[in-house]
Amino acid sequence: MGAPPSHMATAGRLNAAGIPYLYAASDKLTAVAEVRPWVGAYLSVAQLRLTKPVKLIDMRLRESSDSKPAQIEAEFEQFWSLWQETICWSFSLPHHPEDNTAYTPTQYFAAAFHNAGLDGIIYSSSLNWGGFNYAFFDPKIAVVESVELERVDSVRYELATEQ
Repeated sequence: MGAPPSHMATAGRLNAAGIPYLYAASDKLTAVAEVRPWVGAYLSVAQLRLTKPVKLIDMRLRESSDSKPAQIEAEFEQFWSLWQETICWSFSLPHHPEDNTAYTPTQYFAAAFHNAGLDGIIYSSSLNWGGFNYAFFDPKIAVVESVELERVDSVRYELATEQ
């Protein structure tokens, strides 16, 4: 329950290999979906408590956003929305676990946010729509309050036919 030690930290969505981050979810179902379990799998799900107030950047996907600059020119309004959606989507998009370079862009942004003094990032879950995830740069920023054993009863997939 928590981030791995440095020598075991593999590259992830936001962390480079050897740099452990603490990944958490907004709710139990999102936490379970993020580990991609199989039907019948048993999982331990922890309730965490933050040890201090945190400063996070919110990179969740939204229908609309209030975060655009106040002085944005009309001709750039569509570009701004597309740019913001693309960056936010990149934090949520899953990649094949053996692709060691797919997360390089989001790892770069995470390092920049960390260097700017933030404690972590909030991003949308692509595996449980409506749920979201946290990545904390300090793996010791939270402690385990409780742990529950859960059994996966079903997994649901949706298909999109490619042309």
